[in-house]
Amino acid sequence: MTAPVHLPTEVIVLIVLFVAADDRFPLSRQRSLHACCLVSRQWSSAAISFLYENPQIGSGLAFKKFTETVSPPIAARKSKWNLGAFVRRLDLSGLVHNSSNSLTARLLGRVKENLEVFIAPRFSFAYAPAVSLFIPSCILT
Repeated sequence: MTAPVHLPTEVIVLIVLFVAADDRFPLSRQRSLHACCLVSRQWSSAAISFLYENPQIGSGLAFKKFTETVSPPIAARKSKWNLGAFVRRLDLSGLVHNSSNSLTARLLGRVKENLEVFIAPRFSFAYAPAVSLFIPSCILT
């Protein structure tokens, strides 16, 4: 049995950058970055920011899972990562929004720190969730 090979973090970052640069097929890119996060803690720390920077959310179930991951209820918060801070682009245009305003507001409150582009759902996006983009996060949490 051979000993495992340890790659320097710089090499892993280069590999992750190569995977993240392929934006021709966003869903495939997301799956590949997710796979990188599953290799080890070292790979996860190199890939996680790229995985969350432009999430592909194409269904109501994916939206709910993403929201629960990025902005879990206060009682359930366990992650050491502030995953919402990684989100740069949030495109919800593929959704016919069937979520509650409070869930959307909670998500927007968590991702607003570094959010550069936000595309709202096609229908029934209320004013209340949008307000969370402008209210300081200390008030929302």
